Amino acid sequence: EQLRRWLGIGRHLFWRPHFQGFWPPEMGFCMELIPVLKRLGYRYVLVDSRHVVPVTSMRWEEVRYRPHIARHGGEEIVVVARDRELSDAQEAGCDCGWFMHEIHERTKFCDFPPLVTTCSDAENGGWFRNVSGKGNFWGALYQPLLERVRRGETEVRPVFVEECLKQHGAHGEVRVE
Repeated sequence: EQLRRWLGIGRHLFWRPHFQGFWPPEMGFCMELIPVLKRLGYRYVLVDSRHVVPVTSMRWEEVRYRPHIARHGGEEIVVVARDRELSDAQEAGCDCGWFMHEIHERTKFCDFPPLVTTCSDAENGGWFRNVSGKGNFWGALYQPLLERVRRGETEVRPVFVEECLKQHGAHGEVRVE
């Protein structure tokens, strides 16, 4: 009930009344959370790629770059794996060209539209708090990446997880350790 109240307080800050996804603090997820998250109305949860274990057979890139189903206590939820290494690089500070190249290399064997997810909490990486326009996440990675997307210079395409799930669904079953 307390979580519902907190969400109610912050909804005006995010311009929408409902959130389909849950990003656990410090990526602290356990399978026992699935029934709770479902009761609260969540459709998917972001988890760390290091802890995603396939139940059904799948390749490395499928585990990381496709949404999956996890089940516990008679409930199921979609699991979206965040790429730990890309997220760590994003948090520490990386060049837009390197980031695009790394995404290309990691997804080149995908025979499906990959959902590459990065998550950084911004409290550990100094470049999120750096106020220099060219020396922080926004000026060195985010804006240049979006400019390259607008000019058609990259295969990277920003997408909302909800839209990806609507178009491509979830594939395979996983367990999160």
